[in-house]
Amino acid sequence: MNGPELTLAAGQLPPPIGAESCAHSMTTTVARQETAVGEGLVLGAVMLGLSEIGGTKQALESDFGFAWRNWAHRDRFPSIKTGPAQYSIVGILGRSANWRPPAAAYWTGNWPFIPVVSFPEWGFDSFADHIDQGIPASAWMDLVRLWQPAK
Repeated sequence: MNGPELTLAAGQLPPPIGAESCAHSMTTTVARQETAVGEGLVLGAVMLGLSEIGGTKQALESDFGFAWRNWAHRDRFPSIKTGPAQYSIVGILGRSANWRPPAAAYWTGNWPFIPVVSFPEWGFDSFADHIDQGIPASAWMDLVRLWQPAK
């Protein structure tokens, strides 16, 4: 694995056998799309060495909207809304700690949001395959870099 080491969330179980095959490839439900994007944002944040994401709700949503509109893989997740009347990223981050079965990654805290990886033994590429086999780890990092430039 390259880059910062992934950290295990307290009380998390090791990945199930064959967990890397549970990818959300071309996710369909709103919940699966939100989970995939939330996990992908954790992956990107960890790859960039970010220990938290903060700011005002308006700034988080607005900056994410810009990043989302400029991200090549957004069409794979049509349920993710980014317009002023459709903000969803803060809700996704806030709900992520409740994802079950234990999500591969989630956000904890309310302000700031802290990325947590459940299975640190997975490398970045395996983690990205779990989220969506069609999107490489570097693409999730690019999305977070667009969302959180210079942080």
